[in-house]
Amino acid sequence: MRYSKNKDFIRYVAALVKSGEWIFIPKGRSKHGFIRHLASSATCPVPGSPGGNPCSFLNFKTQIRRLARAAQA
Repeated sequence: MRYSKNKDFIRYVAALVKSGEWIFIPKGRSKHGFIRHLASSATCPVPGSPGGNPCSFLNFKTQIRRLARAAQA
């Protein structure tokens, strides 16, 4: 499944989904698809085309780590 146009996002989201703790919700009426943590139901948007911002992938990974940490607490 293609989660984004950026290869880093594709690999990272695929690894999260494969781990079994996250599910991907494709975009319907919204602009972005979402990744949802199964334990806490917390969601995080996955950008379809993140553009040229080099920090976007690092910010996305940080947001995912925060959501996962909040679910464990």
